[in-house]
Amino acid sequence: MTDMSSDHGVPDEAANILKQAGTGVIADALAMLGFQGGVEGIRPARGFEEVKLLGPACTIQFGPPRPDTPKLTTYGIIENLPAGGVLVIDAKGSPNNHYAGDNVGSYAKQRGLAGVVIFGAGRDIRGWRDAGMPLFSTGLATKDKPADMRITGCQVPVEIGGVPVKPGDMIFADEDGVVVIPGELLHAAIEKVKVMLAIEADMQQAIGRGASGAEISAIIARKKAK
Repeated sequence: MTDMSSDHGVPDEAANILKQAGTGVIADALAMLGFQGGVEGIRPARGFEEVKLLGPACTIQFGPPRPDTPKLTTYGIIENLPAGGVLVIDAKGSPNNHYAGDNVGSYAKQRGLAGVVIFGAGRDIRGWRDAGMPLFSTGLATKDKPADMRITGCQVPVEIGGVPVKPGDMIFADEDGVVVIPGELLHAAIEKVKVMLAIEADMQQAIGRGASGAEISAIIARKKAK
């Protein structure tokens, strides 16, 4: 796996625990805290399946503009974002229209961002790979975004794949997809991840020695504990 989690603002020990766990275990840990953090519909673009991406969310929101909506550009926003962040673009989930091409990816890389997550499609995947800028999206598309879709906000709360995201929430992504860790739950989530890793280890050991279904079910039940 390629680690794209430099300058993420998470202590190295905690970051290593998250990377060891992966999105599935993290999602299970968040569920123990009453939060569903697994994002629907977003996967790594081709060539980034081996990436482990970790960083605080920096958000862009697309939507139909109001008369008073300021004229914002993706490049202008990226220019002012902190290094190490993960750009999260809320494009309302459209898999058929692209909202960022490889020039956006190259510029984000130049400005020190760790990766880009689009709730919508991207394009020019070869250029993203050449730039070494991880892209996670609902897919790839050659068709541009609709004319009535513009940037309506940046560094504002958004929603991607059914999960609310606030600026500064932690984004973790790997070959399975994307999970959102709310900032206020980060430390508690890491502690629950440690619990989940122990449960997973017990599960694998039990399966390996041919344990009964009842024993395995008892191990699984530990995931429900608060």
